[in-house]
Amino acid sequence: MRPPPTKTLLLAILSTLFCQVTGSGVFELSLERFANGQGVNSDGNCCSGIREQGLCKESCRTFFRVCLNHYQSTISQNLKCTFGEVTTPIVGYNSFKLEDSSHGFSNPIQLPFDFAWPGTFTLIIEAWHSEINAGPSNDSPRELITQISVQRSAQISDEWGHFTFTSETTELEYKYRVVCDANYFGAGCQDLCKPRDDRFGHYTCSANGTMQCREGWTGKYCEQAICLEGCHSDHGYCENPYECRCRLGWQGNLCDQCIPYPGCQHGSCTVEWECNCDEGWGGAFFCNQDLNFCTHHQPCRNQATCTNTGEGSYTCECPHGFTGTNCEIALDDCQIQPCRNNGTCTDIGSGYQCKCPSGFHGRHCESSATSCSERPCKNGATCVALPTGYQCQCMSGYVGVNCESERDECSSQPCRNNGRCIDENNGYRCVCSPGFSGPQCEENHNDCSLGPCLNGGSCIDMVNDFRCHCLPGFAGSLCQTNLDDCLSWPCANGATCQDLVNDFSCLCSPGFTGKDCRDNINECDQNPCQNGGNCTDQVNDFGCACPRDFFGKRCEIRSGSIYPPLPAPSTLPPTGGTLEPQAVRDESILTLQQLLLIVCVGVGLPVLLIIFIVLVLLLTRRRSRLRESEQKDNVQNEHRSMNNKLSSIESPPPPHAAPPVSSSSSSPSQTNNVCLKVTNEEHLRCNNLIEQHQAVKECHKETLHRPPPLRCSSALAPHRNNYAPSSGNYSSSEPRAGDVHIEKPINKDPACSPSRASIFFLEKPLASSPVLPTRYPDEMLATEV
Repeated sequence: MRPPPTKTLLLAILSTLFCQVTGSGVFELSLERFANGQGVNSDGNCCSGIREQGLCKESCRTFFRVCLNHYQSTISQNLKCTFGEVTTPIVGYNSFKLEDSSHGFSNPIQLPFDFAWPGTFTLIIEAWHSEINAGPSNDSPRELITQISVQRSAQISDEWGHFTFTSETTELEYKYRVVCDANYFGAGCQDLCKPRDDRFGHYTCSANGTMQCREGWTGKYCEQAICLEGCHSDHGYCENPYECRCRLGWQGNLCDQCIPYPGCQHGSCTVEWECNCDEGWGGAFFCNQDLNFCTHHQPCRNQATCTNTGEGSYTCECPHGFTGTNCEIALDDCQIQPCRNNGTCTDIGSGYQCKCPSGFHGRHCESSATSCSERPCKNGATCVALPTGYQCQCMSGYVGVNCESERDECSSQPCRNNGRCIDENNGYRCVCSPGFSGPQCEENHNDCSLGPCLNGGSCIDMVNDFRCHCLPGFAGSLCQTNLDDCLSWPCANGATCQDLVNDFSCLCSPGFTGKDCRDNINECDQNPCQNGGNCTDQVNDFGCACPRDFFGKRCEIRSGSIYPPLPAPSTLPPTGGTLEPQAVRDESILTLQQLLLIVCVGVGLPVLLIIFIVLVLLLTRRRSRLRESEQKDNVQNEHRSMNNKLSSIESPPPPHAAPPVSSSSSSPSQTNNVCLKVTNEEHLRCNNLIEQHQAVKECHKETLHRPPPLRCSSALAPHRNNYAPSSGNYSSSEPRAGDVHIEKPINKDPACSPSRASIFFLEKPLASSPVLPTRYPDEMLATEV
């Protein structure tokens, strides 16, 4: 049954607009053995038509016709072979076996298909006798030997299905199978898996059609390289297997070492582009300002006290006995000769000592007492008499023979942390360095007590200073600067970067996702392709490779009902037979009205536009013709008005029209008055006509009162009946005063004049004559005829 012409046209149009999926598999049929022992056809007659002694005289020249069709519940013999058709050459005679690629054709027979294999089919195998030795050709004579028509189901498999068909006179052994083409897999050979090794994927295909990533690759399509083991997941990446490329701001084999801010001299980093100053160093970006020269260089000598006075400057407070910038010069205390009574002075570095001669004592050998009676003991000391002299028992804080010297409590260096010791009476006092306090300068001032570090930074107390350890994402001496994580351009594929605290956020372009928008969204995950279409992922889009007879963005439109609805495989009969038709409604099949609507929208709108343009052009042309016709009518009306005027003038006045006019009517004044009523173009002619009035008067009378000659009357006859005065009496013999005399040479009637024939007309002036009905304007009172 052929489809209607309209539907065929629609299918042809739609098929040119959409591409179809290429081949996906092949149905293989192998003819094994054929037996026709009697050499007869399907009617029981000999193929040669000659039978001798009950046997056919000649053998059948056998060839086969194979028709593979879609599944039919009732097999139609006249239906086109929708899946394919093959006709073999003559492969044998009555009985024979068929081997591969023998008898001039390839066995098994290949019937490729370019759609998803439905699983069911109708197979028709016909054996024919060729009546000519050359074999079958188009419309060559032939006889049917036998026919096999079966409905079957077959799954994709490399295994053959063996079958034997037996009739009353023939027997055929055959087998078939359905296999997928290279790179096609699945139950219907609709899954395409083609090994590749390029930027779109690095994989091979398994036996069941699944992708297997090549070594060093991973991801859904094996497009992601496996990086070097230990490569930082955020700070490193790789484009080829087993490599580790660092992102901007990071370094090292595993990209786990941050790069400090460019120019950072005495600092370190915990994140990229950071410069956390080391102890004793400062500066907004480079940590190049030395804030503790005394600690870093210790320039003061001889236990002098060092004081930082600025960037790279200091002062040294020298102890007693030393001088110089760094207290490196020792003073000689004996130069001032402090010892008396010939005492010997010895410089001991931090002071001096006097060795007194016999009979003298004291720090400077100033005392010569020998007994307590002389009160030698000083500073409240107690004198104790001895057989050989005395002994002073000193108060606390004093020493010496006579307790004349204060005890130097600073000699034991009790002040800590470079504190300066000041000896006092019966004690000492520590002057602490900046940042320390306590009796012995043992307490370090907590410079972090005021919480100077911002944005959650940790404060580290130092000597008269502090250092802020910033949280990731912040920098600066007080952690006051939020680092711009977008400076390294981490967002890929045109994404927009938004800076966060120690992080960034990427606003991905359509079609991409992931932390840094490097992952292409697979639009095929939602299975958008319908009716077995093969989905191909694209950037922010997808493409569907539709099976045969389907098209559309998602393969949702069916171009024609080529394959009827298929029942479940479990209900299909294994052998030939007749099934009851099943009316299964396929909602995906477009109706004829829907297809017509598609074509009408695509074709009808341009046609309507063309019709509209043609109508506009026709209307414009018609209006132009109407204007031209109207102009012609106006010109014709003007001509008719002139003719009517002439007709009224040329008609002779009635006999009772007016009394004779005296010759005085031709006076110049009257002539001028009358001629002023005509147009300027006729003014001169009007005057000339009046002057000739007397000369042609007799001809005028004769023309009006006697029957004119045939030649004169033929020129005047058409105008006489148009003269119809409504009132007034006019004379036929004489013109009245004030009439306009108009002469028109005719040059046809020699009866009026031997040399010139003229017609003389009268026109009543408007001022003194009755008004005659007229159809011409005032400016046409005198008209040339």
